[in-house]
This record gives sequence, structure tokens and C-alpha cells, in this order.
Amino acid sequence: RGLPWKATKDEIAEFLVDCEFVGNVIIIKNEAGKPSGDAVVKLLNKLDLERALKCNRKSLLERSVVVEETDKDTYSRHIRKLDKMDTEENTFIRMRGLVWSATEEDIKTFLHDCNVKEVVLTTTDRGRPSGEAFVHLDTEADVEKAMAHNREHLRERFVLVEEIYESQYIRETKEFVSQKGNVNKKSETELEGNLENGKEAKKRKTEKDEIADHMDCN
Repeated sequence: RGLPWKATKDEIAEFLVDCEFVGNVIIIKNEAGKPSGDAVVKLLNKLDLERALKCNRKSLLERSVVVEETDKDTYSRHIRKLDKMDTEENTFIRMRGLVWSATEEDIKTFLHDCNVKEVVLTTTDRGRPSGEAFVHLDTEADVEKAMAHNREHLRERFVLVEEIYESQYIRETKEFVSQKGNVNKKSETELEGNLENGKEAKKRKTEKDEIADHMDCN
């Protein structure tokens, strides 16, 4: 942390002297697409980690840099952001380990500080709850808030929250969104049918009343 904004990947690699990396240096960018002053690297082994930590508070381009150990989830999250397509939104999460009776409202309550656009609860091939849900959030800030709920409890089970991207969300939910649409369409058709039946019954009743009135007059 605390990197000069103009620091390059090569300069960061040179700064971490004698350390071997797995992959490249990842310079983290802010929402405007500019360097945030942070970067993550994956090191080859524990010895390389020890060497990297010895660089803590040393200067790079006249700035003191904080070097600290991070976790695998943080690194993976930034890798996914780097690999995502430019056209993809970063506003989707997957929730795993849900109680089977979890509802859409339960999910929204769990993500109480997030703006939720859509919740898709998935099922197994037998039509039973899978314990997973896919959620479309409003902004990337909402995703960060949702990630803060990782491993928190929804009723008696803790829930795993992970960030995914638009292409995966569409792929995983396509079947269930389609089913949901068909159910809604069926409900609308049934409602229209009930309304038509009600109108027809009312019409028949009116005709019967008119016939009865006519017989009384006679």
C-alpha cells in the first residue's frame, strides 16, 4: 500500500528484491480506472513472503511503501476483476450454503445494507433447493458491502458470499429466470382466465335476472 501512482509493474517487482512471483504484479485501480496506490502479488513460497515483508516501509520513488501479507480471497478477487471483460458489470454475487427454506426476502434481509436488483434461488435437477442464490446488485459499492457479509449467519447456517461477473450470472441463472418467467406468464394467463370466467358468470346472472323480471311482469 502507499505506492506512487506512476509506479510500474517492473518497478514494483524490482522493489521486492530477490522475490519470485507466480504470475504478474497486479496494480489495483479505483472505480475511475486509475491506480489506487495498492498492488497485490502472489509469491512462490513462504521464503519469498519473508523476503517481501522485509521491504516494509522502504522507499519506492521517494514514497514509503507498506508491505503486508494478504489472503487468498483478496488476491483472487483482484484477479477476477483484471480478467473480466470491459463490457461486463461487476455487480453480481453468488451465495452458497443457504438453508433450504431460504426465500428471496431472507436474502434481501441478509443483504440489508445493499441495493438488490434481482435474486435468483436455484434448484437441483429434482426441483429441490440447491442452497445457492445468485444476486444482481445495483453498484460495485454494493458488492463490497455484500462481501463484508461473507460467513455471516442466515438463520442456523453461515453463508459464503463470492463475487462473480455478468457472464457467469447469466449462464448460471438463465434456466431459472426462464422458468420464473413462464410461471409468471402462467399466473397472468390464469388470472385473465379467471377474470373472463367471472365476467361470463356475471353476464349469465344478469340475463337470468332479466328473464325472471320479465316472467314476473307477465
